[in-house]
Amino acid sequence: MSLCRFSIGARSCLLATRRSSSALARGRVTAIRDGKPLGTWINRFTNRYSRANTNSSKEDKKDESVSNEGTTDNGNGKENDLEPPIDIDALKKTLLDKDELLAKKDAELNELEDKYKRALAETENTRHRMLKQVQDAKLFGIQDFTKDIISIADVLEKAIESVPSTQIEGKEANQSIVSLYNGLKMMETNLLKVFSKHGLSKIEPGDGEKFDPNLHEALFQIPGDKVGTIGAVSKVGYVLNGRTIRPAMVGVVKEKD
Repeated sequence: MSLCRFSIGARSCLLATRRSSSALARGRVTAIRDGKPLGTWINRFTNRYSRANTNSSKEDKKDESVSNEGTTDNGNGKENDLEPPIDIDALKKTLLDKDELLAKKDAELNELEDKYKRALAETENTRHRMLKQVQDAKLFGIQDFTKDIISIADVLEKAIESVPSTQIEGKEANQSIVSLYNGLKMMETNLLKVFSKHGLSKIEPGDGEKFDPNLHEALFQIPGDKVGTIGAVSKVGYVLNGRTIRPAMVGVVKEKD
C-alpha cells in the first residue's frame, strides 16, 4: 500500500513539474533558487524520477524472469513441470503384480468360504444329532425300566395260564379261584394299557408266521411242512416305540427227516 501511495504522489509531482516546465518554456513563469533558474531544479528532479522509474521497471522484469524460470527450460519455451514419460514395462509389471495379488486373495477367499461351509454343515449335523438324541431320550428313556417291568408281566401271564380251566368253568368251578382268575386278568389288561400308553407293545407271533430275526429269536426247531415259519412260542416279546426290547422266543419249523 505504501508503494502505491508513493507512485501516486510521484505521478502528481511529475505532472506538476511538466506543467511548470511548459510554463517556463513559454516564458510564463520565472523563478530563481540559490542563484539558479527554477527550470534547472525541475529538470534535475525530473531526471532523477525517470532514472528511479527505469530501475523499478528493470527490477519488475527481473522478478518476472525469476518467476518464469520454474516453468521454462533453457529458453526453449517448454515447461519443466510436465510429467515424465510413462515407463510401460514398469506399468505392466505393476499390473501383473496386482493380478497375482488378486488371484491370491481370490484363492484365500475361496478357502475361507469352503471352511465356512464345512463348519456350517458340521454345525447343522451336530444340531440334528442333538435333536435326535433328545427325541430318543424322550422315547427310550424308560427302556431300562421296561426291561424290568416286562418280567413282572411274564410272571403275571404264567400265573393266569397255570389256573386249571376246570376250576373256572363248568359245574366244578370254584368261585374263589374264579374271582382270583378274573382279578389277574383285569390286572393284566390294565398293565397292557399302561404299556401301550408309553409305546410298549407285545410281540405275539402266531403259528405259521414267517420268522423275522429282528422280532424273533429261534430257540429250537420243529419238523414240519412250512419251513422257515414259527411253529411254537415260548415267550412273547416287546417293542418300545419301534425298537425291539426283547424278541419273542420261538421254535422254527424245519424240513422233515
